[in-house]
Amino acid sequence: MPAPQPTPSGGWAASPLFGGILASAVAARLDHTPGAPEGMNKAAEQGVLLGGQKLPAALSTVVREMDRAVLGGYSVILWWAVGLTLLAGLLAGLLVTAQAPSGDPGSR
Repeated sequence: MPAPQPTPSGGWAASPLFGGILASAVAARLDHTPGAPEGMNKAAEQGVLLGGQKLPAALSTVVREMDRAVLGGYSVILWWAVGLTLLAGLLAGLLVTAQAPSGDPGSR
């Protein structure tokens, strides 16, 4: 008997979708952060928090704003996930029309 195949999940689609949303949300927020070096911008767009990196004190304001942009991006992703989960639940409730089996064994 062959081994059962794993059921495909939506993780293969959610990861690039949410990664793109994160990059877009962080990039939109970083437009309002002047003076950030390019490497820091790329790290922030990938979702990296920069607060604990022992960077020079002159960059403390920039780092704080970049971390705020990254956390704002994660907030956007979480709200998208909530919305998509609610939508999936609504669709499942509307599309599943099978009746529950009765407890009578003779009715099967």
